[in-house]
Amino acid sequence: MSQVLSICRSCGGTHLQPVLSLGITPLADGLLTRDQLEQPEITA
Repeated sequence: MSQVLSICRSCGGTHLQPVLSLGITPLADGLLTRDQLEQPEITA
């Protein structure tokens, strides 16, 4: 569900530089049931 942007939404420029990388991040509010605790975590 993520997408890679190739054009700046503010100015329309195409020379984009990464500013912040959060790496592999678990989904927010991912409340797990007891059965799900042993399964791999879903990340974005």
